[in-house]
Amino acid sequence: MRNDMGTRGLVFGIILLFVGACFTPIISGNVMNQSERANDIYTKPKSKGIIYVDDDSECPGDGSWNWPYCKIQYAIDNASAGDEIHVCNGTYQSKGPVCRIDKSLTIYAGGDDLHAGDTQYPPIINASFYNNTILVTANNVTITGFNITGSGKENGTSAEGNLFYLYTGVRFAEGITNCALSHNIIQHNGAGVRAYSYTTISNNTIRDNLDDGIKTYGAIIKDNYIAHNGRKEQVNPPSKRNQGDGIEIYSKSGVSIINNTIIGNQMDGIWDDTGDRHTITGNVIKNNGQCGINFKEARGCNIKNNIIMSNTKYGIFMDISTSNTIANNTLSNNPIDIWFNASSSNSIENNMISNNTNMGIYLAGSSNNEIINNCIWYNDLGIVDIKSSNNYIYHNDFKENNISIELILSNMDFIVFNNIVTTSKMKIRAVLSIALAPMNWWGDWRGPWFNMIRIGFVIVFPWLPIPVPIQCQSYIKNSHPK
Repeated sequence: MRNDMGTRGLVFGIILLFVGACFTPIISGNVMNQSERANDIYTKPKSKGIIYVDDDSECPGDGSWNWPYCKIQYAIDNASAGDEIHVCNGTYQSKGPVCRIDKSLTIYAGGDDLHAGDTQYPPIINASFYNNTILVTANNVTITGFNITGSGKENGTSAEGNLFYLYTGVRFAEGITNCALSHNIIQHNGAGVRAYSYTTISNNTIRDNLDDGIKTYGAIIKDNYIAHNGRKEQVNPPSKRNQGDGIEIYSKSGVSIINNTIIGNQMDGIWDDTGDRHTITGNVIKNNGQCGINFKEARGCNIKNNIIMSNTKYGIFMDISTSNTIANNTLSNNPIDIWFNASSSNSIENNMISNNTNMGIYLAGSSNNEIINNCIWYNDLGIVDIKSSNNYIYHNDFKENNISIELILSNMDFIVFNNIVTTSKMKIRAVLSIALAPMNWWGDWRGPWFNMIRIGFVIVFPWLPIPVPIQCQSYIKNSHPK
């Protein structure tokens, strides 16, 4: 009986030990989970690779969800290459660069569900008119969604000979590449942006900066609104570089300017000196203080599918430039739409050139250019060719210009298969010039005789008895851009 009782006790003890072993970790685990949940209310660890910034946070912060850094620079200093920095709405301000970005980072406006960015009121980065607002000294940096303002100016003379050296809203240091600047408002700085090769500048509003909107040494510039940049007051000594263009190019080759709106800048919409193979396409360029596009010594550039209108001096000015193509653009209400000075072997094709108070196309000392399939309507002077030679004017539609073609001291231009039609206005005027102009439709089966003044030698026979079929885009006479 004792043995039986002992055996039962041993079995019962073993069962108790087994049950206890099973329940202990469950109870312990429940206690641990409750503790973790309680702690999570107060401390959410920083996600690996993501750092938070909030100007309302108590300084300095640790970059976590619940204790963000109070300054963007603290986040940059404590980040590793490849990290993301999420910045809450607010104002981030200091004297000098507010942000010195010296490693490959992605910096976004707005955090997440807790620290959400507001696209209507983006975080403000303000340099208080001292130094650059943002200075980037590392490759592979992305900056998105900020209001960047307040870069200053330093008294003295810069390397370019300006009266003031103007600091920049966002400056990428020389040689920095593969960066992206997007969806920012960049305003009220010395200059807006200064960027080098393989940097993409897209979907930004760049306006009301004291100097140029963008200075580029090789960037891709697309889908931006670039407006009202440049000083309005005169400086001493006066200098073009002191007054501000929409985009100023210093790259020898390969800048792409695509689908931007470039309006009301103090000097030129786009300016370049000695550049090759730039692409200017799909832009609206109007109401700028000098030229829509001003290129010197340009080679192999493509200017296509732009609307260029109501600029103060010229739509497109090219000086000492060769092998460029100007095609499929709408040019209107500029005093001179296209001016080639000492330029050769360029092509002007398929453009609408209209409603200018002075000249549609002006060739001065320029040779071997092709003017093909353009619609040249309602200008004072359609084409003016002075001291030029061997230009090829083919298959264009001239309509109601006061003078369709004027040749002065020009030699051996070839004018063929054009419609040159006016009502009681002059079709062609040649002064001490030699030209071949057969096979054109002059608006009359009798040819150009009744509206033509010649003091030179122009062969117009034979002429066409019917118009040349030329397709022109829709156009309303005397229409003005809004």
